[in-house]
Amino acid sequence: MLKCRQIAEQASQYIDGELSLWGRMQYRTHLMMCHHCRLFVHNFKAGIAMLDRLHREKTPQDKVERICGHVRSIPKD
Repeated sequence: MLKCRQIAEQASQYIDGELSLWGRMQYRTHLMMCHHCRLFVHNFKAGIAMLDRLHREKTPQDKVERICGHVRSIPKD
């Protein structure tokens, strides 16, 4: 079974549909059993949706850099 760290590391691949059938099955099995990882993936998807709504040409660069800095500072464990 996948560990929580692997769920975080593979979140992008899972959301983008890049995992193999076996990989998706393992990923979903872990999500069924782990509330924290379900919440992580839900928030990850929400962050992607938020970024999709941003109009990059209208967003000041300093704001984009602050958001990216905040995302990078989130602990991985």
